[in-house]
Amino acid sequence: MVRIRNVVYTAVVVFAVITLPLLAFAAPLVSCMSPVDTGTSCETAVSCMGTCLLMTQVNSAFRREPISRSSAFQSYHSSCSSASQQLAHATGIQGMIGLNNRFSGIRRIYPKNVLDHPQRKAVYSIILDKPGIDMVRIGKVLSLNRETLRYHLNQLSSSNKIIAMKDYGIIRYYENHGRYGTVERRVLAYLWNPTAERILSIVQSNPGITQGDIATRLAIASPTVHWYMQRLTNDGIIIALHASRLTRYHLTAEAFQVLTNSAGIRQRMQTEVCTP
Repeated sequence: MVRIRNVVYTAVVVFAVITLPLLAFAAPLVSCMSPVDTGTSCETAVSCMGTCLLMTQVNSAFRREPISRSSAFQSYHSSCSSASQQLAHATGIQGMIGLNNRFSGIRRIYPKNVLDHPQRKAVYSIILDKPGIDMVRIGKVLSLNRETLRYHLNQLSSSNKIIAMKDYGIIRYYENHGRYGTVERRVLAYLWNPTAERILSIVQSNPGITQGDIATRLAIASPTVHWYMQRLTNDGIIIALHASRLTRYHLTAEAFQVLTNSAGIRQRMQTEVCTP
């Protein structure tokens, strides 16, 4: 008898532990399924609507069926009163399920509203002001962490507001809409390098200068100058003309025009480069 009594007691305890949480969860659902009269408060009606919408989403998830925006209020029409549904529509809660460019409180991003976010607009403004700037410098100016900044850059790129170009391992950003051609972007990228910028300035002021003369003016090793001249030549910015044993360097016509017209940009770049 003692053993039977212990078994029964254990079964009762296990049943209570399992059923009490279920009853606690089912109680609000039962109250929601009861008819709501016209005197029900706004909070009660909204709660009923939210519970029915939640149950629709849960059941659809188990059935692996998509939820349409308009059927969320109709799936449980029998469990929620028409008064609750009318109140939900009247108070604008339907905005949670697709109106006003939102879904579940998250705003959709389109090209026309991508600059509504203040941080994203600030990122875009910096790229306009200093073309060819990289992520590290943008994050430093705006005090943004890398992940947040990468998210805003991706949104601007997806909306065709900016264009990215790889510069020997560094990703640089420019305004889109065809403002800068390929050579222009490459020239602007070199202007962010102090040594390359000085070499371009010397070649611009001294067409036909030799590698040795550039090294002497900059007080750097000749192999360093040779390394830069090879890159500039390969990128179509400088032309190397061989005369006997000397190689003389000239800017291409397009590169010369970019350097001539980018005085303001170069000044802003140098301010940024010199900032500690």
